[in-house]
Amino acid sequence: MTRVLIAPAAARFAAGAGSENGWVYDVVAEMTKLDEDLHVKCVAEEGEAAGLERVELLTIGRRRTEEIGGALLPLRIARAIGHSGALDDADLVHHALPFAIGRTYSVLRRMATRRGLPFVLGPVQSPLEWAGADEPPVGRTGSGGGVSQRASTALARFAGPAVATPLRRISADTLRGACRVVVISERVGAMVEAQGVAKDRIRVIPPPVRLPGADPVVRHRPTEGLKVVTAGYLIQRKAVDSVALVVARLAASGFRITLDILGEGPAGQDLRHLVRSLPGSEAIRFHGWVARSRVDELLRASHVYVSMSRAESWGQAVCEALAVGTVVVSADNVGARSLVAINAPVHLVPLGATSELERYLAELCGTDPALLARMGEAGTRWAQANIGVSVIARRWRDVYREAVADPVGTPARRRE
Repeated sequence: MTRVLIAPAAARFAAGAGSENGWVYDVVAEMTKLDEDLHVKCVAEEGEAAGLERVELLTIGRRRTEEIGGALLPLRIARAIGHSGALDDADLVHHALPFAIGRTYSVLRRMATRRGLPFVLGPVQSPLEWAGADEPPVGRTGSGGGVSQRASTALARFAGPAVATPLRRISADTLRGACRVVVISERVGAMVEAQGVAKDRIRVIPPPVRLPGADPVVRHRPTEGLKVVTAGYLIQRKAVDSVALVVARLAASGFRITLDILGEGPAGQDLRHLVRSLPGSEAIRFHGWVARSRVDELLRASHVYVSMSRAESWGQAVCEALAVGTVVVSADNVGARSLVAINAPVHLVPLGATSELERYLAELCGTDPALLARMGEAGTRWAQANIGVSVIARRWRDVYREAVADPVGTPARRRE
């Protein structure tokens, strides 16, 4: 039996966890189905592993603030592992989900090295190229707006420049100390290689996406209008206002088109105010935060998913839309380009190019329904072949096997 310690498995390790948190849960759940000889112990802030065979979960409690809590997380993980003896029978240690290049520091690497255990790092993402004023310094959503959160955000902004250089140095050292580094794209692979990681230690594995069931996708007839949807955290970076402006202009010009906006966030109030002032605003509906099942339902009922985000490391919502057969249009950000590089059928428009988005959506309004259906089916086929959970889980299992069989750079194993 191969015993793997994954820490941090996520902020929340659970079936309902979204985005990056969901990646780890889905891969672990599928790997243990595929391989009866695999036993996984996961360390997460919180979660639920009920129903998963050969998966143990060690929770350490949710951080109180995002920035300072994130900085202290490696120490909390190390302490929990030390007290629990989680390394005593491990065959491999995996530090999962470093947020980006420059933030891959891990106490686990040295803990693994002392015991002669192979150490795997990843999936590593690229840093965001642009973030708005309504995002915390590390480019992630905070845990609240209380006094402690505001104080930690202010401290992080003040201390950030001072710690950036040593943090990058420690992060690069952690990368070089891993026997395998998993990255989400070739672009990130080149960045990791530039940090001094040998190319033969780098594996490119995109994040997984859950595929829909066998139920047929029923869309509204084009004669009833082109149904467009966009989803996510409403912040400046997502540029949902660009999508709304385009759809409102088309609707006001007589095109049969509607837009469903899923999600909420700091930019939500200003976005609603903008939409109310637009001719054609009756074509736009706000849904706020909705259950995962409702997101799937609205995606299935739509013809087109649009993202005009100024910056994305990957684009999980885009992948989910492709998986259910929705035609996808995206701004030409890093994440979308990474998907197109592996042949995802995503139509790219230049960043901020609302005129090009308007032309393309107008074209889709008059597209034959059979062609729209074929375009959507191409996305589903691509997702099944390239980023389905079972496909990605098999590739991760191969990485673990490689690392155990050929732990390059790992000292001879010893028990404490």
